Amino acid sequence: MSAFGIGREHSDAAWCRQIFASIKPGGVWAVPRSGLVFRKEPDEPPTFRLFEVMPHDPGMPFGIEDLRAYQREDLETIREKFSNAGIAVIGEIES
Repeated sequence: MSAFGIGREHSDAAWCRQIFASIKPGGVWAVPRSGLVFRKEPDEPPTFRLFEVMPHDPGMPFGIEDLRAYQREDLETIREKFSNAGIAVIGEIES
């Protein structure tokens, strides 16, 4: 089933498991839309650890508060989707 509409939850979980399986322990996965970078930990349960967050640049067309709010929202979406696939996402975005 398509990732749009019926069957989406299953499709999202399968996508998350595929991404996780394609990365070796210690490898990284970056999310360009929000500048979040995760490392695959050798832990059980399967875990991605947030270890890098794109900094704000004064030349960006939005303020640091807006960037951090967007990054936090994206982190929570990522955490939810990967959790549904049995993969923990740990780490927080500091102010």
